[in-house]
Amino acid sequence: MQKSMREIIEGKVTEELEERKEELYRKILYKQRLLDKYRYLIAQTDGNCFEFIREYEMIDRVVFFRQKKVKLISSIKSEGKKMIPVKKKVEDLTKTEASTLLEQLLALKRSRQSDKPL
Repeated sequence: MQKSMREIIEGKVTEELEERKEELYRKILYKQRLLDKYRYLIAQTDGNCFEFIREYEMIDRVVFFRQKKVKLISSIKSEGKKMIPVKKKVEDLTKTEASTLLEQLLALKRSRQSDKPL
């Protein structure tokens, strides 16, 4: 639907062009509003779908563990080390508890990186 400017204005007076301009402006606004409504509806549907997916995955994990399809194995390396249980929020930890926790996490990260095959 590409027309040249010459084809658009050929044989029309300024008033006709202004009327056509207003008509096109109203159509543009209508289409933009319609698109915005569909975008909003799509965003809502996407959010609802995401919630359903999260719930499905959580239920799937619970069923998987309850059917005993997986066996949890404790790490031999971490049996000798004692981890402090984190009963508080991380923001509420004292400086010594936070530093101990950070050291343990870094040690765990290093041990996992060293266990990776090249």
